[in-house]
Amino acid sequence: MGQQSPTHPFRLIRLFLWIALLSLPVPRAVAQTINATTLPLILPSAIVFDAPGNLYLAETGNHVIRKVDLQGHISIVAGTGTQGFGGDNGLATAAPLDSPQGLALTSSALYIADTHNHRIRRVDLTTGIITTIAGTGAAGYSGDNAPAGNATLNLPTALAADSLGNLYLSDTANHRIRKIIATTNLIVTIVGNGAQGYSGDSGSATSASIDSPNGIAVDSQNNLYLADTHNHRIRKVSAATNLITTIAQDTPQAPLTLPQGITLDPQGNVYLADTANHRILRIDTLTNLLTTVGGDGTQGYSGDAGPATSAMLDSPRAAALSPAGQLTFSDTHNQRIRQIDPLLINTIAGLGNTTPGTLTLTAPSVLAYGTGQLTATLNTSAAASGTITFLDTYLSTTTTLTQTPLRTNTATLSLTTLPAGSHSLLATYAGDLTHAAAQSTAFSLTITPAPTTTSLVIAGSTTLSTQTDSVTTGVPTGNLTILESATPIATTVLGPTGASAAALPSLTPGTHTLIATYAGDHNFQASTSNPVTLTIVSPPTTTTDFTLTSNGSAAQTILSGTSATFIFLAQTTGSLSSPITLNVSGLPLGATATISPSFVPPGASTATITLVITTLKAAAIPSLPAILAAAVLPILFFRRGFRWARSIPSLAMILLCVGMALTLTACGDRIKTASSQGALPTPYGITLSGTATSPTGTTLTHSATVTLILQ
Repeated sequence: MGQQSPTHPFRLIRLFLWIALLSLPVPRAVAQTINATTLPLILPSAIVFDAPGNLYLAETGNHVIRKVDLQGHISIVAGTGTQGFGGDNGLATAAPLDSPQGLALTSSALYIADTHNHRIRRVDLTTGIITTIAGTGAAGYSGDNAPAGNATLNLPTALAADSLGNLYLSDTANHRIRKIIATTNLIVTIVGNGAQGYSGDSGSATSASIDSPNGIAVDSQNNLYLADTHNHRIRKVSAATNLITTIAQDTPQAPLTLPQGITLDPQGNVYLADTANHRILRIDTLTNLLTTVGGDGTQGYSGDAGPATSAMLDSPRAAALSPAGQLTFSDTHNQRIRQIDPLLINTIAGLGNTTPGTLTLTAPSVLAYGTGQLTATLNTSAAASGTITFLDTYLSTTTTLTQTPLRTNTATLSLTTLPAGSHSLLATYAGDLTHAAAQSTAFSLTITPAPTTTSLVIAGSTTLSTQTDSVTTGVPTGNLTILESATPIATTVLGPTGASAAALPSLTPGTHTLIATYAGDHNFQASTSNPVTLTIVSPPTTTTDFTLTSNGSAAQTILSGTSATFIFLAQTTGSLSSPITLNVSGLPLGATATISPSFVPPGASTATITLVITTLKAAAIPSLPAILAAAVLPILFFRRGFRWARSIPSLAMILLCVGMALTLTACGDRIKTASSQGALPTPYGITLSGTATSPTGTTLTHSATVTLILQ
């Protein structure tokens, strides 16, 4: 049979409060900025400290394992807040648990009794990876002397580890204490015969009957202590003999009712949660006497900052000693972790029980980024003091936004910095001397991206300047693109004030219409500027070249043997890489040409060129009779033979004829004139050519032609 709690008049009230608390959204991964005393807890149970003093606690009602660091900040180390099972071989913070009620800690691992999943799970403290080391998930009893992963368990609760790394567990509904051997991972029963009841003192521990054990501890000699909960006893199993004995039990003089979590100090004294009596007790290791060290035996909550034995507790479930020796316990139905240091009691985690409706939140349910505020109102007629803590769960992470002092029972929270998305906001109030702690219901808020405006300006002739602003508050971030006819021509990144600048790209001559488009980011909407018109003017073009033209009379008529002068003009644009070399073609036979200057240097823009053409005087042409005489007379002479030669007078006659012929051919002017000879004037095309090299290495050639008419 399961654990039974005593009936009392406030049970239904507490049940109603738990249901209300369970309806709240659970933080999925609490950030290290939340003060542990401002976060509401639901049924905290097992607690354990590591060597530096960080506290780990099982929050059974929220199905998570939390850690309170040395600065008092609280975070989740295992569980998602969703009741269930999953996540093995992944991060522990992504693995669902179901009502965890036991913890044990070694130097390398945190062990969890995943109670309603009937499993023992291990979280590697280096990697954060979670695995199942015992239990199949089915409720039952089997698997002793075999690998622990194949065994069945039934509602395991308390855990403890010894100096060798062996793990002990309360297999509560099987009424046994079992041990997982570190070196072999085999599971064995070390206490209990499986029969629910009480028997076996001074006998073998495995032959004894126990009833729903809910607390275990191991001392430095590996002696085992267990809370035999429904037998209202604390029992001890000797490591040397394996015999079981009772060291504390319920008596009229020393009542002990439903004891649960237990722990040991270095001297071997036992501390235990006397759950149904709402006290923390100490069993002296030498005398076995019971002493109350916390709680006055009255169910309720009171006493912080006062003597621990005068405080009211409500169903404490577990106890542990910090490395500094501070006795710490889970005040479970008060939804708190409390600590005694050295005699005074204080809350170190948990907000405590609250009354629904006492603290309310008001704000619009949908807001644009950068706007709005949330108002928390404490609904009480008397003025309250203290602060309101605002919590935000966003993207599965819970953080403390701020703590704001109450003024006329209200406190406000600016929402202007909350990122766009869905938020679940919660407000808590720790209470004062006359007002109880209070907690609001979750407030769902949707933040939408804020609208923006974008402008585009052409600065000077080389820069495109833009400005993107929020219509609310804050500065947009991200990229901005400048487009022409839907084609991107430049991209830039917004600066810390929302401004950006980009170099104006090369654009073709003509009119261009440009717009700037902001892409938006998580908190800000996209926007587009008004069009801006830009006109690009064609730059003047300069071509490197030259021309040759006739500058004056382009045709002249002269007599043979005389000269003609022609004038040319050379004009250069740009800068040539070489002189303009000049040459003439088309001259009459025997004529000569003089060019002045003979070339045009590269730097000259205009040059006058003089071309002088000198012709030859033509030779006289013999008359036909003279030619005939000169040819016929020798023939006649030779046909008649040499008989004429014998006559000297004949020879003289021949010489006389030849001389006459020669005289006839040599007579007259050498220039053949039209009037004298009847010939027509002859035209000649005279071409002046120039050649040069451009800066790109191109050969440039130009020419000009004039006409020379020769008579």
